[in-house]
Amino acid sequence: EEAADDVDAQESLLEAMDELNVLIGDWRATPQRADPGDMLEEPNWVWDFETDPAQPALVMSTNDSPYFRRVRLSYDVAAREFTMTVDCIDDQIRELRGAFEEAPTEFQRDDRRVHVTYKLTLNEVEPADERDQWQIALNQQDNNRYLVELSRHRSDGYARFDTINNQRQGTSFAQADDDYGERE
Repeated sequence: EEAADDVDAQESLLEAMDELNVLIGDWRATPQRADPGDMLEEPNWVWDFETDPAQPALVMSTNDSPYFRRVRLSYDVAAREFTMTVDCIDDQIRELRGAFEEAPTEFQRDDRRVHVTYKLTLNEVEPADERDQWQIALNQQDNNRYLVELSRHRSDGYARFDTINNQRQGTSFAQADDDYGERE
């Protein structure tokens, strides 16, 4: 019976994270506050079913982020909230929890593809330093673009300290990557 409960929990986790599958793949990332031309080393999101088989997660890693090396995003079925573990460049591990601030919505663009948009906001729990409590929002714009909004807690709420623009590798900011003809 315990094995059946584990399978049900894993199915519930994967169902809750289904809308986040749009993150899977290679991205180009540009921090807003970085020097002109600075880009991160192609962040790559993949599913990790091996590190903790009972708690699969989407994992992103990069070697040259000004903030983190690795991010692990999963879902706590019992608490009904998303969890994020961030391995920061200063060797600090930040644990965050949260939910959709804007629910996933599907829409169709001129490219006739179904795109997904949402905003998932997570707040750091039990920060090592109360003056350095983070909030991270994944703001999915469409299938080929999302923002990572990084904020720190202040006395009157959260203040953003950077936004990382992520564009899917092999795509452009234009609405369609083909069929331009004479247009620019």
